[in-house]
Amino acid sequence: MKKNPKTRLILNLIFLIIIFLLLFLSFKGSLTEIFQGVMETEKHLLALVLLLGSLYILAEGFNYRLLCRPFRESFTYLDGLFTFTYGAFYRVITFGTGTLVAEILYLNKRQLKTTQSMGIMTIHMVLYKLGILVFSVVGFIWQYDYLKSHVAYTIPFMIYGLLATCLVVFGLLFVSLNEVVHQKLVSYLKKWMKKLAWRERLALIASKLEAFRVTIHTLLAEPRLMIELVLYNIVRLLPWYSIPYVLLQQHPTIHYAQSIALISMISVLAGMLPSPAGIGSFEFVYLLLMTPLVGKIDAASSLLVYRFATYVFPALIGLLYTLYDKQKEIRSEMKEIQKKNQ
Repeated sequence: MKKNPKTRLILNLIFLIIIFLLLFLSFKGSLTEIFQGVMETEKHLLALVLLLGSLYILAEGFNYRLLCRPFRESFTYLDGLFTFTYGAFYRVITFGTGTLVAEILYLNKRQLKTTQSMGIMTIHMVLYKLGILVFSVVGFIWQYDYLKSHVAYTIPFMIYGLLATCLVVFGLLFVSLNEVVHQKLVSYLKKWMKKLAWRERLALIASKLEAFRVTIHTLLAEPRLMIELVLYNIVRLLPWYSIPYVLLQQHPTIHYAQSIALISMISVLAGMLPSPAGIGSFEFVYLLLMTPLVGKIDAASSLLVYRFATYVFPALIGLLYTLYDKQKEIRSEMKEIQKKNQ
């Protein structure tokens, strides 16, 4: 049932209050240190880092555009950009738990069905993991001697991380595409659901699973698009992966290819450690692998700026979009209220 304008206005105002409260809690924690690190960075380096961060955001916009166009021809490059930054904003204020939901909700606003949005996000995750996997496998082989000399105890964890990432990629595809798995899941749930209302909901879930499967098939059925997406999702990581080298290039002990290899392995290892949105685990692994090369102080300072470019900067753009979107809704609701009162 559609809510009246006054109710929608109150809900939107409450939503904004919650947003600012969550922002305050976020800034109270690790974000304070990140901003301090950014303020201490040389201006020309910070400008270059922000340029690389912006390139990644632009690349994500194009990536989502490619993924969404088969289902919504009118889906624009800007829509893709805000899909990513809207999710990035919710990743910060929900400490990683609301990213996927936020991205799906944004795609719903762009007239994509929930099942289509979920299918798109699944393929997006697979492509992202595949890109990391390519870089990290090459990096692991290339930097094996360095790992053995400085952090030999991480090698088994690295191998485990690479294997686990492979399992995630193929597991997601298997579960998403396998009709038998979906049927068995529905059949199992049906045994436990005796009430008619529950069974009706289960039938709805079954139809949603079928629509979700069709979405995945639709994307995978276009070989040219998939090849383009796989290659693109490998290359699009380069702006982010180039940031540590930009910040640490004054050290003669580190070179560009080595920096790329290490940051890709850091991404894999951090993904294996349980923490919300990789917060904490990424920092730990980054310092573990980078400190032997550049020292603890420079490793820590570069980490803070890297986290700003990859974690905070996209979220700030998402915040601006959220505020703009909400003020439009509030204005519209106030106009409706005024019309009713006339």
